[in-house]
Amino acid sequence: MVSFSSCTFIHLNLTRIKQTQPQGDTAQDKPRSWQFFIWFLATALVSFQVGFLSGIYLSTTTRYRIASTENSMSTITTRLEALKWKNITHQQHFTCFNHTALQQLRKKIRSLFPNKDMDPVKVFTASTVESSLLHFPPNASQNNLHISPEPLTPLKLQRTCAIVGNSGILLNSSCGKQIDTNDMVFRSNIPTVNEFKLDVGNKRNIVTMNLVVLKQLVEAFNNKNRYPKQMSNFRQYNNSIIWFQLDLTDEYRLLLTTLADGCKKAHISVYFAFSTVSIRTISRTIWNIPEHVPSAGLMITTAVLTFCDEISLYGFYPFSTDQHNRPLQYHYFDKRIYNYTLSRHKMPLEFSILQKLHDSKIINLKTESCEVL
Repeated sequence: MVSFSSCTFIHLNLTRIKQTQPQGDTAQDKPRSWQFFIWFLATALVSFQVGFLSGIYLSTTTRYRIASTENSMSTITTRLEALKWKNITHQQHFTCFNHTALQQLRKKIRSLFPNKDMDPVKVFTASTVESSLLHFPPNASQNNLHISPEPLTPLKLQRTCAIVGNSGILLNSSCGKQIDTNDMVFRSNIPTVNEFKLDVGNKRNIVTMNLVVLKQLVEAFNNKNRYPKQMSNFRQYNNSIIWFQLDLTDEYRLLLTTLADGCKKAHISVYFAFSTVSIRTISRTIWNIPEHVPSAGLMITTAVLTFCDEISLYGFYPFSTDQHNRPLQYHYFDKRIYNYTLSRHKMPLEFSILQKLHDSKIINLKTESCEVL
């Protein structure tokens, strides 16, 4: 645009000069030609400088904006996701559960079970865990569990349950005593508890274990120098129930049998629990997320909705800042900062599901500090 305007300006002035120049006065033609030539050079130089400087400015500004966008995109995405759900203040003293809505949802979840007699979680007795693991059907959701040589004990109906996630929102929350007042407490992926009892509680009835943690523990039992932190955490769950949520393939069965044998030799008494129906599949269906990989927390919640009347969730908050814009670390037990939008579990989406359950008074989603009891 700058060059076009300059050329137009030059053309107009050249026409004006020709129109005003006397026709027969040759003595003045030469000086006017020189003046025009000098003027033309000056105008062209100014136009070039303006265009060049504009180009530098636009190029620099564009590069800065691109770099700035690339560097802050993850932060922007995280904050946008957070703002979608942070505009609702959670009740700290949530006491009035909607049992009617819970029963309706429970019936809907149960309707997805292939067999009405199935239970979402069943537990082996500690004395027969190795033999039971070896004979347990490889695809629990498609087989009749009565062929197992040892009976599996379903979890009984509970009045109050706490599901404790690992989010940094728990740090300095003082929710420990409140968590421990529940009849049954669920945790996920063998987190450390002893150092953070004030915030996360001490009760540890059931803890889930994903494949990564399972493999680390098996390697730790085979080599005492490997994964010492994981082994230290695992010992905190003595007398707890270890719930493996995935179907028992031959690989998983072998790993779990090795772990059970290692626990026996190390005098760590744990019980093993399994889902007799695919909780992952049911979670995808009931929450309408067919392409989504449900997290351990969402799968625990889905299962517990079928056998617990009052459910409270702690440590489920997948954002880098809290509702007061204070920075949060990824886990309450480490200082990593993490972009939850990059997770295959799509945590902000799961949080929206939990938020809706909270709004319906089916669960109590805790995201603020707890009052000291």
